[in-house]
Amino acid sequence: MIFETDHRSSTKALVATAHFASTASRVFNILNDPTSWGQKRTPRVTSATSPSKVVLTFDGVERATVHISAWNTELCQMEVVLDGFVDQASRLELETYWAEVFEMLNSRVGKGSFVIASSPGKVNVFFAVGAFLKDGFHEVASCYQGLSLREKVAVEMAGNFSIQFAGPFAGESKAFVPTDARNLVYKAGLEIKELGAKLRPEMVSYTIHKSVPIAGGMAGGSADAAAALVALNALLDAGLEAQLPEAAAKLGSDVPFSLSGGTAIGLGRGEKLNKIESSAVLHWVMTPSVEGLSTPDVYRKLDILRVEAGVDVTKMDQPEVPEQLIAALIAGNVLEIADYMHNDLEIAATALRPELATIIEAGTKAGALRSMVSGSGPTIAHLARDRVHAEQIVNRLGVAGFASIATYTSLNGATLEN
Repeated sequence: MIFETDHRSSTKALVATAHFASTASRVFNILNDPTSWGQKRTPRVTSATSPSKVVLTFDGVERATVHISAWNTELCQMEVVLDGFVDQASRLELETYWAEVFEMLNSRVGKGSFVIASSPGKVNVFFAVGAFLKDGFHEVASCYQGLSLREKVAVEMAGNFSIQFAGPFAGESKAFVPTDARNLVYKAGLEIKELGAKLRPEMVSYTIHKSVPIAGGMAGGSADAAAALVALNALLDAGLEAQLPEAAAKLGSDVPFSLSGGTAIGLGRGEKLNKIESSAVLHWVMTPSVEGLSTPDVYRKLDILRVEAGVDVTKMDQPEVPEQLIAALIAGNVLEIADYMHNDLEIAATALRPELATIIEAGTKAGALRSMVSGSGPTIAHLARDRVHAEQIVNRLGVAGFASIATYTSLNGATLEN
């Protein structure tokens, strides 16, 4: 259980997530009875909503807000937000205390035989498309940034292959995401086997917790693949960490970035990465669409538009990410970042889906520093000044009829969660 800064909070706060082989109700009942924990300090329950939320305090100052959500009847997730600590010493004391609570819960409900890894969705801060290549792909220059909207994949040797969905976009996933060998998590298993791991992909059960909009140009499927690679490697104790980037590149152009995360420049098909070392956190608002867009269709439309304009799409200058944008990202200068945001695919995406231009205009009216299509779309990305500004944009877009999600930079790539 690793605590990180909670960038959603207006005060100093930490957040960590844990997973249990249990129902949400059982974990709730234990947390709602701190006298049963066997700890040296006993917090007071100040509010409880069964089976999803418990708020606990120490002396009315230090507080833990615990959210519990069910993935299914055998797996649940617990998010703990800590605030009210006054200094570094009290912060470390709280972290240690909750690590002990986590171990207590594990001992009472069981750790389970699953391994969970997560990987970030992404936004393309900049995306330039060059020549159409002989292999059917395009040369690109992209600036990727990982987001706090993270896909999670639980893997388990269950004796048969299956894919289940949980999370905010579980319903859409059941309708539109394949649950057979076409899914990238299954293909990740094939790549792990190809690298020499003793794995029978047809014996692995996957549960995918979907937090990234489906077919939204935010690399949700690529994030699933990257998380599956990390989780399978850990489940098998295969020791393939150094070879996972090679496997990721075979799975798709965005998968290597999903594996590494942070902020990076992607060249070639997007898989040749150069990391940008920056600790700056940007706040974004993402407006998804009910209907997805096919990435190949968007590229095809861009080529058509270019040919109609007299451009030879097989002979174009090599695309580049502006140095000024890289400098602005390192400095965290959101105004300059907004000036250099660009996406060559936007003209094609809006040609295929004209209503996307209306959302871009709505983002501008809502106060976004810049609004544009994310990747191949149809999700629209709006850059905000800070957390409060992002929340304001979400509210204003909601009033205009465009449900949106506030998110922020994730500095971590694919990571083990248990």
